Amino acid sequence: MLLGAMVFSLVYLMLYPGLGSFEGLLNWSQGKRLVSSYENYEASFDTRRAEIANLSLAEVQADPVLMATADRIFRRECSACHGIDGRGQASLFPNLMDTDWQWGGSPEQIELTLRGGRNANMPAWGPIIGEEKTRDVARYLLDFSNREHSGRSVYEQSCAACHGAEGAGNVFLGAPNLADNIWLYGGDIDSILTTLQEGRLGKMPAFDDRRLDATQLKLIIAKLAK
Repeated sequence: MLLGAMVFSLVYLMLYPGLGSFEGLLNWSQGKRLVSSYENYEASFDTRRAEIANLSLAEVQADPVLMATADRIFRRECSACHGIDGRGQASLFPNLMDTDWQWGGSPEQIELTLRGGRNANMPAWGPIIGEEKTRDVARYLLDFSNREHSGRSVYEQSCAACHGAEGAGNVFLGAPNLADNIWLYGGDIDSILTTLQEGRLGKMPAFDDRRLDATQLKLIIAKLAK
C-alpha cells in the first residue's frame, strides 16, 4: 500500500509541476489551463457572434434576448456619460433616445460615431463679434421664427454657414439644429450666452474594435437606431 502511494506520488511529480522550478513532463500549469479554457470558451461563441453580426437590425430588434444583451452592453459602455436610460445628463452628454442627433441618427451614421468618435468644434464667438452682438444672437435663437429680429443679420453672417439659414443644422459638420428647441448645453438665455461666448468642444471617444467587436456594435446600434 505504502509502495503504491510512493509510486503514484513519484509519477505525479514527474508529470506535473511540484519539484522546485521543474514544470513537469506534461508542461501543465493552472494559468495555462485557464488560458486554454478561455480559448475554448471564445471559440464556442465565435459562430454565434458572427451570426448576430450578420443579422439585420430589424431581426436584432425583434429578439428580446438580444435586446436585453444590448441593454447590458449599453449600461457597461455608455451609461457613465449618457445615463442608464440613455437620456443624457449634466447638460453635457446628449439624449440618445430622441431623434435629434448632432452627427446624424441613421444606423450608418451612428456606427461611424461609435467606431471613430466625434470631436465637436463650436468656436467662441464672444471675442469675435463682441458682447452686444453675442447677446443679440442669443435672444434671436430663442425667437427664431421672428425674421424681423435684430439678431438675424448677425446670425446670417456668423452662424448660418454651419447651422443653415433656417437653423436646421448640418450633420456632416456636427452642427446641431437650432430651431427645434432641443439644446444639449441648455436652452435658457444664460446657457446659450455661455455657448456663444466660450464655444463648445465636446468629445465622443472612439469605440473601435479594441473596445467593441462587430457583434457588440450591432447590438448597441440596434438599441439606438429608430
